[in-house]
Amino acid sequence: GGRRKHPLHMHAEDEHYEMPPALAFGSPRGKRRRPYIYASEEIQRLLGAAARLSPEDSIRPKTYVALLSLLASTVLRISEALALQMEDISQDGLVVRNTKFRKGRRVPLHPTARRGLPAPRHPNFRVLIRDGARGENGP
Repeated sequence: GGRRKHPLHMHAEDEHYEMPPALAFGSPRGKRRRPYIYASEEIQRLLGAAARLSPEDSIRPKTYVALLSLLASTVLRISEALALQMEDISQDGLVVRNTKFRKGRRVPLHPTARRGLPAPRHPNFRVLIRDGARGENGP
């Protein structure tokens, strides 16, 4: 693991540098699985299935289509997408505040992704963006 690399380098420079036992910091984690990259056809099928979610007249299908479209067209993590607020959507793209490493960042949006998001004047904009994925009005 990474916690043993520094002592290994130091020991190579100075043999008096104490080396911790091999498993002093626990066993190394297994290899990470490779991410699965969805083909365009798979994304279209997934979005089609999301659009058919029930109840049809609810906000649920629209919420899932918006969420999955956003995930497919950006580099957002699911936690980042779910944490988006209305004020995080700007002309420049998305402002991601709750990142994995607790740093903010801007994510540009392709025009097609921007078209998939509700306009701020849409009557359900607040519900779709803030509450839609996890609130009482959502799925």
